[in-house]
Amino acid sequence: MSWVSANAPLKPYTKLNYTARVNSPTKLSPRLRKISQLRVGDRIGGDTSFGSVRLLGDDGKYVVKRMVFKANRNTDYLKIFLNEVRVGRMPHIAKVGPKIHLWRLIRDSTGEAVAGEYIMDSFTKGNPNLKVFTLSQYFRSSCPARGHPIFGKLRETLFNFWRITQGYHGDLHTSNIAVLVKRDGSIARLLIFDYGAHKRFKETASSSCFEDFVDQIDREFQKRYTKSGASVEFFPPMSTVKTVQPVRGQSFRPNTNLLRAFRPNGNSRPIRHGFNKSIMSHLTGPENITKRFPKNKTAKNLNVRKYTHRNFFVKPNVWKKAVGYARPSNKLVEFFKRVYAGRSTPDIKKAITQAYKRSPENVYNTMKTNFPNVPPNNRRAMFKNLGINVYSPKRPGNRIQHMYKNIIIKSRMMGRSEKNIKNLVLAQLNDNLASGQYINMPTNVFNKMVNNYKKM
Repeated sequence: MSWVSANAPLKPYTKLNYTARVNSPTKLSPRLRKISQLRVGDRIGGDTSFGSVRLLGDDGKYVVKRMVFKANRNTDYLKIFLNEVRVGRMPHIAKVGPKIHLWRLIRDSTGEAVAGEYIMDSFTKGNPNLKVFTLSQYFRSSCPARGHPIFGKLRETLFNFWRITQGYHGDLHTSNIAVLVKRDGSIARLLIFDYGAHKRFKETASSSCFEDFVDQIDREFQKRYTKSGASVEFFPPMSTVKTVQPVRGQSFRPNTNLLRAFRPNGNSRPIRHGFNKSIMSHLTGPENITKRFPKNKTAKNLNVRKYTHRNFFVKPNVWKKAVGYARPSNKLVEFFKRVYAGRSTPDIKKAITQAYKRSPENVYNTMKTNFPNVPPNNRRAMFKNLGINVYSPKRPGNRIQHMYKNIIIKSRMMGRSEKNIKNLVLAQLNDNLASGQYINMPTNVFNKMVNNYKKM
């Protein structure tokens, strides 16, 4: 039952085998040896489904968590324990959650693992000036309105957690997030804990945009829950949050759907309350514009323009005050505003939704005709912003090719050479880019299209 440094190699664990040797004996540093010898103190909180926590030592810097491996053919407790160790020992994890320093498996006389323990930082790290609440407790006591600092802190903590761990917390709820409050009532920081249901991203995520992580989590969870061998249910009951029970490991659900289902009263179920908006709506509101679009950036910046659909329904004066310049036009929504001229924004969204439900292919093809440069995934994101489930058609033609063909036809009448035609195309592409013809196309996608054309 010797302790293992969290930095020691963790052998692969792929089979339901509690006698497997997943750790390598390592010599502990003096600091870790001292931590491992601290006296176990009082329990913190009550027992949960996956363990109990006790204080370690007298200074309040560390705690020890013990997880008993129950006999359950549907839940692999050892895998859940090792998953917590894997995430809790990651570099920089201390920025968003408690860091794990030591861990060990407790085996019976037959060599079978019956429990696991790990030592991690306490939430306060021994600071007596900090008081700890769960996010649920904090919401109940403060009843925060939009713009309250708690939402900015939560957004920042979630973003950093996704970026540092390269995955999402599969069991995120308001009792798995700690709020550290100073004596003056201000929020010091938020911490996410209990990593047993963590799911790694299939694709490396390096975006600086919160919404990009939201999109990736939605996309990857969709693939996970359709995987054969896993049952799907809805939890909390009567909600729309899909929860997957895999063949092994802990059931999991996406952070994004859960945040969309919860109201900021901190209850563990969707209820009617003074808040008619979800927690997610508080994390993606107009108060975050300045983080994505710094002030004094030119409106011609395509890196800014490609995200305009996400905040199109922000009032123009709010956008300008936050960013420092007029909001770039969004061709998609401008087109629908012309189609439904004279209607208010809610009416426009409602009219688009009704038209889409009647004939989704026609509505989509209309958009495709008018916006051939917008990649299909961006078009889906734009429709999603309007609250519409998007029909998935074939990818439209490339406007560069159409332009090329048109210039060939005109140029042949003028007797120009193929080389001159190509130069004309590239010149016109540059002109169109400068005039905003490709406002909804990401720069890297546009450059790829131009490079492919140059090779023709």
